[in-house]
Formats: sequence, structure tokens, C-alpha cells
Amino acid sequence: MNNTTINLFNGLELINSLPKQLEYFNINTLPIQDKTIGGLSIAISILMGLLVIASFLLNIAIFITIITSYKLRSSLLYLMFSILSLLNLLDVLLITIIALLFVSNGGLWTFGKTICRVNAFAQQFLFLANLLILTLIAMERALSLIRRHLVTRKIFGSLAIVFMIIPLCFASPLLISGFPVSIYVYRYLCAIGSGSPVLYSIAQLLVYGGCLFVLLICFGSIIKQSRIVRKLPVKPEHYGAFILENRILEEHMQLIFEYAVIQGPYIFLDFFVQISNSIEVQLNKYTNSIISKEVDILVTIIKLFHPLIVPTMILVSCNNIWIQLIDKICCRCSKSVIVGSSNSIAIGGGTNSAFSQLLIDLTNNPNVMTLYATPNGDLQLRLPNATLITQPPAQMVKSINKNDEINERIINKKNKKNFPSTQICTDIEEEEEEKEEVVDVIKQQKKIIISQVHNNNSIKFNIQCLSWRFK
Repeated sequence: MNNTTINLFNGLELINSLPKQLEYFNINTLPIQDKTIGGLSIAISILMGLLVIASFLLNIAIFITIITSYKLRSSLLYLMFSILSLLNLLDVLLITIIALLFVSNGGLWTFGKTICRVNAFAQQFLFLANLLILTLIAMERALSLIRRHLVTRKIFGSLAIVFMIIPLCFASPLLISGFPVSIYVYRYLCAIGSGSPVLYSIAQLLVYGGCLFVLLICFGSIIKQSRIVRKLPVKPEHYGAFILENRILEEHMQLIFEYAVIQGPYIFLDFFVQISNSIEVQLNKYTNSIISKEVDILVTIIKLFHPLIVPTMILVSCNNIWIQLIDKICCRCSKSVIVGSSNSIAIGGGTNSAFSQLLIDLTNNPNVMTLYATPNGDLQLRLPNATLITQPPAQMVKSINKNDEINERIINKKNKKNFPSTQICTDIEEEEEEKEEVVDVIKQQKKIIISQVHNNNSIKFNIQCLSWRFK
């Protein structure tokens, strides 16, 4: 038996002879002893390295895309996605990278007690902070369906600050020198050691349970609203709210399921060991829990995939973020303009009342001109290849003016119904003639627009929704 083996056994005997509450003092002398684990260290190091690179790039891309886009950061949901990305960046920097260095170093912790405490602090903070932000997202989704006036930046901004303070309060004791923190060899991380107060763990469990209770309520509310038969609103200004509600109903709590499947086993294992090794349980002479090293390794590796899976799910489910990200990568900028803001303009100018509701959105729409409803409740005319109609055709202006005159005559006829009339048959015939004139005006305007579009490179035109102006 060589000197290295003798020194190794002596070190292990010294560690076992120390009290449990002093384990964190020995973090510099804890090597990985299992040959199988040592043989897997290279493969695990390569896997962790790829995880670190991919997770960091995806999360930083989502965070920058949301923050630099006015359209995205104006949405509460996307702002909360940016908070999740920021938390994932902290996860990569303070947890995954340290685990990678620990495995690459042959299972020896050489980073000192301060880094160990910071690592344990980051775990306790990020686990609870992620769950609280997911709870906030579920609340925003559910309240948007039943109490939309409560979904404001002020209310949810205040809740986000409170939800960040709560995990900070729970994690801050780990930075105190007297609080037990130990290195867990087969987890490649530091965590709460033996001798912690059991009330600390119970308080954490109550907060986790409260979050799960709120999530269940929100999930049930969304399912209940999805079963209600929904009809298209009569007024066009209500289309935006209708589209938003249907979008919320189609979205399900994918991130919640990801948190439960990926993070849940590690959190459950951490609480089980934490309570089993608490000072109250040890005083009652209960035996310390023994967790298989294979379980520790498997649960930890699954947990390390969390910063990679979350941004991937966000990019897959949110087409707006994906489009903005591709535009920034390809250095493409939006050239759209809007009435009263910077991304659309009224056809014919803002002073033309007949065209004040027809908007152009100059986006990259391939060879199709369509009229569509926006989430703001208005209708926009999308033109391909950045084609801009600065002034409407003279014939179209004349036909719309004629249509306005017909509408005024119809309104006057309706007002006359309040007085006795001796020309009922004549009024009915005049109304029929006026209806035929309205139909002719609509057909004439469609022909004018189609002829103009064919003159501009024969672009296809979608006129399915064009008759809304004459209802």
C-alpha cells in the first residue's frame, strides 16, 4: 500500500471523526473515491461544458432580444420571460460552471469555503425565485381572462419585487459563517449541511406549498374559461381583447411542467436530506439518511439541463421572440410605421377620415396584401415588399364620399320613423335602391384596389375582410 493510499485513508478517518455540524470545514479534503465515477468524469465534463455554452448563449440571446425590443418589453409576459432568462444566467454562472470545474478537477473542491457558501446560496435563491416567477406568470395568464384591470405594470412589478425579496431572505442565512454548509461529492455542488434548524426547512416547504396551491387555482381557472363558448365580438375595437383571450386559452403551463420534472426531483432530494440531517432530528437519535450515489448523480445531471430547456421552450412557443431574435442575428431592422407612433401610417394620410382606420404595416410579408386585426384592437393593411400607398386613388375617394352620403341618407330615413309617414312604400323602395348603391360602391372600390395592385408587379391581394369598412 503506497503513501497516497495511506494518506487518503487517514484523511477519511479524520473526516468521519469530526462532528456533523463541522463538516463544512473539511471541504478542501473531499475527493471522489469511486473508480466508476472517476471514469465518467471526462464524459460528464464534456457534457457540462456543452450545457454551459448552449445555456449561456440562449439565455443571453432571449434577454437581450426582449429588452431591446419595444414591442416585446411592452408585454408583461415577455418581461417575466426576461426575468427567467436572467435567473438562468445566474444559474449557469454560479452553479453549472462551478459543478463543471469541480468535476474537471477530479472531484476535489479547491475553491474555498466562500465559494462553497455562494454556491449553496445560489441554489436556495434560484430554486424558489424560479417557482415564484412561474407563479406570477400563471397569475397574469389567469387574471387576464377574468380581471384584466388588475393586470398592470404597477401591480405585477410590485409583486415581482416582493417575489425576489422572499427567496433572498431564505437564502441569506447560508452566507453566515455559523450556518452549516457542506460539499456533496456526488452532486458536484455545495448545499445545506448537517445541523441546520428544522424550522428553516418547514418554512421553505410552506412557501413552496403556497406557490403550488396558487398554480393549481390559476390552472383550474384557465381550464374553466377554455370550456366557455366564445363568440366573435360585434365591435371591431373589441377584436384585440378577443384575440388576446384566445391566445391565453391556447397556451398551457409548459414551464410549470418543466420545473416539476427537471427541478422537482433535485429539490425533493435536497429537502429530504436537509430535514433528515437537521439538528432536531439528530438530537432524537434518528439515523442519518443514506442516498445512493447513482441517484445523486442522475438527479443532479437532470437538474443541470434546466437553464437549457427553459429558453428552448420559450423560443419554440413564442413566435414573436423567435422572429425578433432572427432579425437581430441577421441585422435586419423593422421599417414599419404607425399612426401616432413609429410603426404604421394611415393610407392617404392621417387627415383623411375615410382612411384613418386603414393602416399599413411594412413588414416582410411575401407577396400578399392582407387586412388583419392587431392585438390593440385595430385593423391594419399589410403590404408586401414595403409598398406604401401615399394617396388613395381619386375614384376610391369619390366612391367613399358617395358611400358616406348614402349612409347619411339612411340615418335620416331611420330618424323619420319617429314621425307618421304616408309614403311607406316609397321609403321602402328608396331604401332598397340605397342598399343596391352601397353594394355597387363596395364592388367598385374592390375593383379599383385590385387594378392598382396588379399594376404594381401583379401582387396577390387578400380582400376577404375589406367590407368591414361599410358595415
